[in-house]
Amino acid sequence: MTTHRVHRHRGVPPVGARGPAVAVLMAIGIAIVIGVALMTGPSGALAQAPAESIGRVKTLEGEVSVMRGGAAVPLALGDPIELMDEVRTGADGSVGITFKDETLLSLGPDSAMVIDEMVYAPATGDASFSANLLGGSLSYVSGGIAKLRPGNVRLSTPTATIGIRGTALAIRAPKR
Repeated sequence: MTTHRVHRHRGVPPVGARGPAVAVLMAIGIAIVIGVALMTGPSGALAQAPAESIGRVKTLEGEVSVMRGGAAVPLALGDPIELMDEVRTGADGSVGITFKDETLLSLGPDSAMVIDEMVYAPATGDASFSANLLGGSLSYVSGGIAKLRPGNVRLSTPTATIGIRGTALAIRAPKR
């Protein structure tokens, strides 16, 4: 016959004898640990909500990708465009994007552009758009933002910034 003895350290009462307040605090602590575990991915980083789409790919030809989260992701028709995306086209690529205010923006071959800002809340009058052409060619047809807030549309290149007041234009910038 085997006898098991429970050895307690002096001054430390058994778990059940610590009182209901300690039991509640332990339960809260466990709930917090479980909640954090559920909010983190396998890497341990906090999971992020999906970014809001500010536009969609409407036309696409050849090689077109987006740099998102440090990785190049190929684009397809209908794919969302998000704030701070860097859209890139290859030597045979071109892409047309329609933004949520109906602004149309197209990139030609060997081009790269970052969407720096996109706010469109016509109910409150809040509207702005900013894109940075890193190199290549871009065409632009203004939408609702340029109509609502004409001074709040900016297109930048490595050497210049253009304020748009509601129009259509084309820009070519040398690659960096």
